[in-house]
Amino acid sequence: MKKDKRILIVDRDTDSRSELANFLLAAGYRNIKLASSYPDVLSTIKRVRFDVVLMDIFAPDLKGLNYAQQIKGLMPETNVFLMIEPEHQKAINEEISNKIKCVLKPSMKQCLLASISEL
Repeated sequence: MKKDKRILIVDRDTDSRSELANFLLAAGYRNIKLASSYPDVLSTIKRVRFDVVLMDIFAPDLKGLNYAQQIKGLMPETNVFLMIEPEHQKAINEEISNKIKCVLKPSMKQCLLASISEL
């Protein structure tokens, strides 16, 4: 399992961002960057290549889906995961392409770890 992946975490909630970053650090990942807004993400990925982008969906307007699609357009090789609440899963599944993955927030940490380690 390669732990040198470049990971970008995008979440407007500071505590959620930090908690996920700390979880990934404890799992051995060291190259983690944090962003609090979608415009930050777009400017960052134009300068730095990431292997994985973990994005909060920012419900109820689902802006994250649009930005995830933009990221895939700019960097098709980047693995994009939308972090969603279970109640938004149906709406997202109807809109999402197979190039973007979703993980449910309550069980997301172990699921993310398994998914990232498979890359």
